[in-house]
This record gives sequence, structure tokens and C-alpha cells, in this order.
Amino acid sequence: RVDRRTTTPTSNRLLTAVPKAERARLESHCKRVTLKTRQVLYRQGESVDCLYFPTSGVVSLLSIMPDGRCAEVGIVGSDGAIGVHVVYGLRMMPCEAVVQASGEALALPVRVLRDNATAGGRLSTHLCRYAHALLL
Repeated sequence: RVDRRTTTPTSNRLLTAVPKAERARLESHCKRVTLKTRQVLYRQGESVDCLYFPTSGVVSLLSIMPDGRCAEVGIVGSDGAIGVHVVYGLRMMPCEAVVQASGEALALPVRVLRDNATAGGRLSTHLCRYAHALLL
């Protein structure tokens, strides 16, 4: 459960949900990036090197069909993450991630997430739950 009193317009709910010490450790490895409208964060099939945790803005997840048509299969804001499938060991992006509303995000290298999971961090558990909800 997320404590809304600790969630600010410049935070991400998934990151806010982990213990403070873990969050501080993770955020020390994050890079704050600007999300620009129509910016493609990942192409479908592209290797994922970092997870994006939006703090503002909106990102659409698009499935590209073989004939070039696409369908929006998800939308991510400050409540989620882009590239979340890496918690299941997948390395390739299953869909395209395109910024629909500009904002900012924290970019966390995948290797840091894996090290955190090995050390017993809670973020991977939250990401698994989030991924499950995103699929429903």
C-alpha cells in the first residue's frame, strides 16, 4: 500500500512503496531524464538496459503487428514503470514505449535492479505485482 502523503508530483509510486533505505540506494543509481512527447523510449524487440520510472507524464505501450498496424496495450504514468518485464528475466521489449504526454522519469539500470533483487530488495516484488496488474 502506497502512503500518498509521501508521494509528490516528482516521485514514482513504485519507488515510494519500497523502504526508505532501499529507495535511497536505488535512487543514487538513477538518472533523471526528460520525456518529450512522441519520444520513443523503446522499440518492440529492442534490448532493455534500464527501467524508466515516470515521475510525471504519460507513456503508451504499443504492440506493433506484422503488417505495421499498432494497438495500445497499456499506459504508464507515475504509478508504474517501463521495462518491468525484466523482473521475469526477459531482455527484449515486448512492445513499443512512446511518450504521449511530456514529463520526467528516473532511469534505473537493469544491472542495479538485479543486484538489488539478489540483496533481498523489495522493489522486484512490487514490480512483479505491477506487471501482473498491467497484464490484466
